[in-house]
Amino acid sequence: MNTTQNLKDGDIITISGYYFDWTVKDGYSSVLDKKGIYAIAQGGLIHSNLEGSTILTINGKKQ
Repeated sequence: MNTTQNLKDGDIITISGYYFDWTVKDGYSSVLDKKGIYAIAQGGLIHSNLEGSTILTINGKKQ
């Protein structure tokens, strides 16, 4: 289930296919050269296609 409309800056999410948490960012990313919602994992990994992902939890709550 895609729930990007429920995401806000600072949310902690888990995404199907990944075994670690992501922190949601809402704003401009110079790395992506775009403004909008994206997520960052520890170590700087960036996920820019949250709309095409299955978000399993937001702040520990199943979606």
